[in-house]
Amino acid sequence: MTSSAEFREFGKAMVDYVADYLDGIRDRPVLPQVKPGYLAPLVPGEAPEEPEDWKVRGESSNSYSYSNSNSSNSSNSSRNSFSNTL
Repeated sequence: MTSSAEFREFGKAMVDYVADYLDGIRDRPVLPQVKPGYLAPLVPGEAPEEPEDWKVRGESSNSYSYSNSNSSNSSNSSRNSFSNTL
């Protein structure tokens, strides 16, 4: 990031990303729907020489992780520590 305007844009995008994730958490499976090791073949063998734009990086990482992460905050999860303490 090279400017405060870009930093603000990134910060707002991250807040939206987290809010969208939490809005849909009740619809997500509690356990991941993939097998261990699925991600390794999808990751490049070497780091890029030049930094990637955060918008591009975020879009590609979403397709790998967001849809395959577990939702320990799901209302269906017994590991939801907040709701278990109420």
